[in-house]
Amino acid sequence: PPSTLYSSSAASDVYKRQGRDLWALGEGEQPELRPILTRTSDDWGARISPDGRWVAFHSDEGLQVAPWPGLERLWQVTPEADAFRWSPASNELFYAVDGTLWSVPYDGSGATFRPGAAGVVTRFPEDTTGLPFEVAPDGERFLVAVHADGAPDERIEVTLNGFELLQGASER
Repeated sequence: PPSTLYSSSAASDVYKRQGRDLWALGEGEQPELRPILTRTSDDWGARISPDGRWVAFHSDEGLQVAPWPGLERLWQVTPEADAFRWSPASNELFYAVDGTLWSVPYDGSGATFRPGAAGVVTRFPEDTTGLPFEVAPDGERFLVAVHADGAPDERIEVTLNGFELLQGASER
């Protein structure tokens, strides 16, 4: 049986089993679990893009993207990422590394995944409880758990209009 469900789409679920490989649960009345990526590097944390055409995943070689469901070619987005999320609203892939949130626009309209230049979105507060982060449905807001001064860990702070706040701060 699979150890972890990483991503789900209408077509398939992506799992990681013990070992290094990514597996998918096929369609049909009796779907079977099958390996979709077997190689010597360790691969994990797969997430299918909102349009269902791409899958991104962590690897020993960094954050990788491949066509879904074929995985016949791999593109490296960045050599290091602690967590990542697809934007539900645009062709953008967000990833976090060392407390900084980055954005990579991409063109995935053809058979080739073409990532653009990465840009910093924001730096997470020092007291961030950890990753992953979540992206709002509009692709403009993010949710990250932060320790409040002396408050219990159950408190969640939500920042609205984060991009506008960042833009205002950069104009000062």
